[in-house]
Amino acid sequence: QLTRLSYQLQGNRPISPEIVHVDLDDKDLRTIEYTENDPRLYAELIRILGLAGVKSVLVDILFPVCKEKNCTSFSTEVEIAGNIHFPVILSPDSTDKENVSVFPSLPESAFWRINSSKPWNGVARGQVLISNFSALNTASSGLGHINSFPDVDGVYRRIPLLINTADGIIPSLALRTACHYLD
Repeated sequence: QLTRLSYQLQGNRPISPEIVHVDLDDKDLRTIEYTENDPRLYAELIRILGLAGVKSVLVDILFPVCKEKNCTSFSTEVEIAGNIHFPVILSPDSTDKENVSVFPSLPESAFWRINSSKPWNGVARGQVLISNFSALNTASSGLGHINSFPDVDGVYRRIPLLINTADGIIPSLALRTACHYLD
């Protein structure tokens, strides 16, 4: 309701032409030659975005397992593009690696290492729970969490910018992509 009120009081705000949303919904999938889980679809989309000169791409789909024969070409297109960011899901309120089995494991580049003499009080804690298949994690330009924790009334309103894990800091997927875009 506050968001609606904000728009009513302030009117429409300008939208940056540099941000474009590409949506593949069920209707779209019925009109193209690929099946829903065919990695060739995503490899082709990434190749086209590269030809269009897109600087950063945020993909909000998890690919934890790839059983198709085209997984290698998908990972290769991601690596060639050099600007593709994928999500990971973290378990909340834990940095205990022994209680959570990560599937699949993440490369070292997924974590931010921030040296600080101050404790990370107030920063959400968690441990990686689900990520993409290993070759895709390695080929990506960055990984970021998509966790959102409910407020006391049960409504999801916010996404933490950073989540502290036993292996390092995981930024939100949006923050990771924005940092890449802004160099």
